[in-house]
Amino acid sequence: MSPEARPGAYVRLEVSDTGVGIAPEHIERIFDPFYTTKAPGKGTGLGLFTVSAIVRSHGGFLVTRTALGAGTTFLVFLPSASEDEVRSSVPATTVDLAGSGELELVVDDEADVRAALRSTLERHGYRVVSARDGVEALALHNHHGAAVRAVVTDVMMPTMDGTALVAALRRRSPSLPIAVSSGLDDAVRPRLRALGVERFLSKPYDSTALLHAVRALLDAASLAAAPA
Repeated sequence: MSPEARPGAYVRLEVSDTGVGIAPEHIERIFDPFYTTKAPGKGTGLGLFTVSAIVRSHGGFLVTRTALGAGTTFLVFLPSASEDEVRSSVPATTVDLAGSGELELVVDDEADVRAALRSTLERHGYRVVSARDGVEALALHNHHGAAVRAVVTDVMMPTMDGTALVAALRRRSPSLPIAVSSGLDDAVRPRLRALGVERFLSKPYDSTALLHAVRALLDAASLAAAPA
């Protein structure tokens, strides 16, 4: 019954809590960017906005059910793919994307994401050091120096976010290859492009997209360093 739905089959993800619910005066704005009912410093108002942007980018939609004192349920509907479509989308090989022991710096405030990135890169021949925010990333870069061949960083992080990290790394190492991942591309890309970032990963992205981005960064850096 959603006006945003298109005919076809969907996969439904249901997420519920047992909290206080959402008041009627707030319900129409919960997906607006930077809208939050939390106290200053307790929330950015970007969580549900990011979720909505990701779901819509995949042709899906959201339904919210809430009642004061009875919690909230979010229903996420994503178009399902046929078995043939899934099979045809699987790459035949990622051998050409493999590394040769290059050291990559991965930066993300979510431990599960860092673990997944590390696992993917290490399985394909790279070495990895990881940081949970920009401050920790700068310390690792200072320790490893030129051995760090490329950086993959998130944007939204506490203490020092991805944009500030990129600016600091550019001052230290202007030619260091950097890929940035975000669910808010339109908001952050102009400033990051001004800092020389040309490789972006739109969340959510899969392992093939990650490997393509890292390989492209390293190949471009090798080409730029080659004698004329």
